[in-house]
Amino acid sequence: MNILRLLQIEYLKFKSNSVIRLLVILYLIFLPIAIFMGKELDELPDFILSADVFFTFPEKAGEQGIWDYMGYIGNWMSYFFLGVVAIYILGIEINNKTLRQSVINGLTRKEYFLSKLSTIVLISVLASLYYGLCTLGIGWIHTEGATLSQALTNEWAMSRYFLMCMGYLSFAFLIIVLFRRPAVSVFLYLSYVLIIEFGIRMTLIYFKVPPEWTKYFPMNVVEDLHPFPAFKIPAAKMGPDYIKEILLSYPESALVSSLYIIIFIALSYRMFMNRDI
Repeated sequence: MNILRLLQIEYLKFKSNSVIRLLVILYLIFLPIAIFMGKELDELPDFILSADVFFTFPEKAGEQGIWDYMGYIGNWMSYFFLGVVAIYILGIEINNKTLRQSVINGLTRKEYFLSKLSTIVLISVLASLYYGLCTLGIGWIHTEGATLSQALTNEWAMSRYFLMCMGYLSFAFLIIVLFRRPAVSVFLYLSYVLIIEFGIRMTLIYFKVPPEWTKYFPMNVVEDLHPFPAFKIPAAKMGPDYIKEILLSYPESALVSSLYIIIFIALSYRMFMNRDI
């Protein structure tokens, strides 16, 4: 069975699902709208000279601009809305006993797993394209005299966004394959990304583990694909060593996150193929 057929089956399963519709609609709405909160800020930190930086293209590579701020907003949106979708597409079938029925009806375990993996990849691709379109549209409107080369000066932002989405979704999928209970999986996924991993990192630092080692925890690596952009400004003033203390470089985060994604998918596949359904 080819991938397009598997995706068609997934679409038919979930096209009318109200939970997935709600999560996707919220992602589509909040990603472009959240950036405009910058216009409501009365005071900005000293290192941000103007709110225009939230909406305009950078003049040259390495400077912050709308690609960075939209990416940072998308970091949160992807983590929450899309990560929960990745859990839901398998969790609801486990709850409703339709996972076993799908296999009984003719899908092999491998085909079933590939249908879920293909869905995750497609969601990540579409989310990245939407991020790119929103960023280009808002940036073009707000950047005076914008040129195509200036609009595309973004340090491979869309590619990093795709890896970021895949990082969150593949990790969320691993959680649901491991625990098989949707509510528990959502709680553990949200808690790990937001609280647990940070707590582990801080504990290791407390016990004298070098901070630069703790940067390689999986969700921190994924977050560093689109980190808080304002970190770039102190880094520019204080030298490259400053940014190395708190963030991975884009090439580092892209490489390491790719390895984590492969590991998450491989572990999910192994557990799914070997566990009772």
